[in-house]
Amino acid sequence: RGVLTGLAEGTPNDVVTTLRDAAASASDVADAIETYDLSSSLSDKGFDRAEVLRFVSARDELITSLDLTREAVLLGVAAARLDVGDRGGVLDRATSLLAEADAAIARFQTHQIEALTAAGIQPQRPALPGLPGA
Repeated sequence: RGVLTGLAEGTPNDVVTTLRDAAASASDVADAIETYDLSSSLSDKGFDRAEVLRFVSARDELITSLDLTREAVLLGVAAARLDVGDRGGVLDRATSLLAEADAAIARFQTHQIEALTAAGIQPQRPALPGLPGA
């Protein structure tokens, strides 16, 4: 996010390489999650259809978040090639995609907690800095 925000003011050294590496990493992680055979790992474990769908839905939201992040980062690569004054629209779209990615990761967390709870696993909520309980 900081790199994308910084593009509104200038072009830091190696920004294109940094952004391309981030896009490749997001793609690699999404591919690894997508190729994992979740259905088989859940079969014959006593889960009903609704429980399996919760796990699958959580996985799909995580992949969506990673894909949207990758798209936003690639827009940063495109923006870096433009004059600073011409980057606004592209960076606004990248910011919009990141907001959609944030919403997808929030849905992932909700679906994951629902799936784990339905499976009889009581997930621990991580303590985040600045929040009560941290």
